[in-house]
Amino acid sequence: MGWIEHGGEGKILFLSGPAGSGKTAIAGTIADECHSRGWLAGSFFFSAFSSIPERRSKRALVPTLTYHLLHQATILLLKESILSSIDADKSVFEKNLVQQIRLLILGPVQHLGRAVDKRKWPKVIIVDGLDECDADVGREYDTEGERRKSQEDNHSEVLSALWAAAADPAFPFRIIVASRPERSIQSFFSKPNVKAAAKIMFLDDNYDPTTDIETFLRASLIRIGLDNHLGEDWFSPGVPRLLAQEASGQFIYATTIIRFIGVSNIPPIHQLRCVLEWHRSRPDSPNPFAKLDALYLAILNTSRDAILAAKWLRTIEYLDYPDPWFVRALLESSPSETEFILGGLQSLVGLEDASGGPSFHFYHKSLLDCLGDSNRSAELYVDDEDLKVFLQERYYQILKDRGPQRELRRSKITLGAFFNFYQGNSVGHFDPSRGYTDSDVDWWISLSSYCGSTCDHHHFSEMRESMHAKVGVKWNNPFKLSLLQRLRWLTYGPVSLASLPSILQNLEKKVFRVTANRTAQNATAPV
Repeated sequence: MGWIEHGGEGKILFLSGPAGSGKTAIAGTIADECHSRGWLAGSFFFSAFSSIPERRSKRALVPTLTYHLLHQATILLLKESILSSIDADKSVFEKNLVQQIRLLILGPVQHLGRAVDKRKWPKVIIVDGLDECDADVGREYDTEGERRKSQEDNHSEVLSALWAAAADPAFPFRIIVASRPERSIQSFFSKPNVKAAAKIMFLDDNYDPTTDIETFLRASLIRIGLDNHLGEDWFSPGVPRLLAQEASGQFIYATTIIRFIGVSNIPPIHQLRCVLEWHRSRPDSPNPFAKLDALYLAILNTSRDAILAAKWLRTIEYLDYPDPWFVRALLESSPSETEFILGGLQSLVGLEDASGGPSFHFYHKSLLDCLGDSNRSAELYVDDEDLKVFLQERYYQILKDRGPQRELRRSKITLGAFFNFYQGNSVGHFDPSRGYTDSDVDWWISLSSYCGSTCDHHHFSEMRESMHAKVGVKWNNPFKLSLLQRLRWLTYGPVSLASLPSILQNLEKKVFRVTANRTAQNATAPV
């Protein structure tokens, strides 16, 4: 706080450390304290698993900081200057981040010059979780390396924009950036000119957060006690210290415990007893994540079906689909299964957004790191093959049920929108061992007329490409063979392997005519 108030080394502070070391907790505490003192000019907290896509996109950073500055009562005349910049160039939000920050923030500040007294202005801008800023959305990536390159480029662009502002003498704010030391971020702060002018703090063994974690735990347990009419002394005095020592310097351990104890539908005393019992039954381990992993696995095992819960969580990560309504409809094999499987795990993953709609929000990436490592997740490990089989089963079951189990009438997606996505993605999840029937194939094809002609070309083209890529010349998938045989009504006659390329190349052209003919013949929508 002294660096923020009085200045000193550099105008950018890079706060770094490993997963769970408390970077976000520290950044959040600093933001709260600065806000109470009138020092917070603006903030942005990236989150890779937020239900709000903008929380993981670089495009929202500068507009958010600009919005915060517009509503600072102590910054006189800046609002008019910013709005004038937007009026002068309405394409500003389409530009790269360096240009945005120069036009929307730095330029207006420079324009005011010495006409205003900046001593009463806020003092700091906070950007947390930069490593969770994702690759560009809306792009197709052929390889994981290509997607990773896009993400690293975005990290560099964010830092370049912040550096462009901080390096200008007219810029009055200090900047705090909190992040894991990812390669692109570490590389930026290793540049000689940046390293010489930035203040770098790494939360390593020289930083012992045990006292801070104990303080957090004690305050949180008192709050839970008051909220549940248990009083302030409902827990033994030594509990916060014991759990803080168990945390091994990881704030995420403490925050996960508090979320678990604070679950509204289970008495806090019962939840705290569970945590203490897990503590007594855990063997010591040199692995720095051992206690955090043990906590995760203990909570997961409170689910009514822990293995299925692990599969769901891995699938949610794998799908990376922004619409939680669709994800829930795809996963559920029976109505309201989400509450049955994940309802007791809300200390690990949020299930509702602010409006009460479905949302799958992971509180910390370390949970997925644990589930993705066989050594860390033990009997709850779900490997890629298990995940593939699970998805094949879900797509197959929806095919057999002729639709999802979840009632969609009250959701934000229509049945047509669900079938639109289902048809386009199910191609890659057909299981050759399944017994597909001709009626299954007819229903799958009929989805095109149900979804509307706007989706036909896209999905049949995607189907053709998927067939070539996944099966090649070995047309041994029963569903695909049956599908091709059922295409006789496309006037091709009996299908042979030699005719497959031309059939697939023209399939999307013919489907418009076929769909129109079927509609004219009063074809019914799938039920």
